[in-house]
Amino acid sequence: MNRKIFIIFTIILFLNGCATMNQSECLNADWRVIGMEDGAEGYLPAYIGEHRTACATYDVAPDLDTYMEGHRIGVKQYCTAANGFSEGQRGDSYNGVCPGNLEAAFLPAYEHGYEHFLLNKELDDAESSMRYRNNDIDDLREEIVGLEAKIISNDTSEAQRANFLERVKQCHAEIGYLEAKIAEHYEDKVILKERLNQHNLHHQH
Repeated sequence: MNRKIFIIFTIILFLNGCATMNQSECLNADWRVIGMEDGAEGYLPAYIGEHRTACATYDVAPDLDTYMEGHRIGVKQYCTAANGFSEGQRGDSYNGVCPGNLEAAFLPAYEHGYEHFLLNKELDDAESSMRYRNNDIDDLREEIVGLEAKIISNDTSEAQRANFLERVKQCHAEIGYLEAKIAEHYEDKVILKERLNQHNLHHQH
């Protein structure tokens, strides 16, 4: 295949992959249902512009009034306290789609859920750091074993032995530092778990 044709073909595939609707969906669109689905997903009304772009290729224009009618219904499904907490807990962003009367219930629940998400993320980060540092300690201890074997070897010169001994001291110092950091991460985990438990209890009430 000609390289230029291949590149054009690849771009077309990429653009089609990014389109919100394909040819069949555009030609058979129920704009009320599409509006409901978009509203229920928390998309702003302006998201219809993405559909307009996708369907323009097939000479299909969205029905704005019908779409907006469905969108208003979908937004009511999205803007509930229960969904707000779920959205926040997943770490999803909120773009202000809820009208004031619905946002009063949605937003506090979303913020509560997002706090839950952040606490879990901090906890995961602390656990990951502990794992990485423990792996580093294992590597250092393995290095020490190898160095000690060289130190007692008859093939090792006095100058080499001195260098190996110095490196062993450095390894032990690094292990001490890492163990101290692991202890800090463990304390962080205890605090974060307690905060998470309190957070869960507060949400249940």
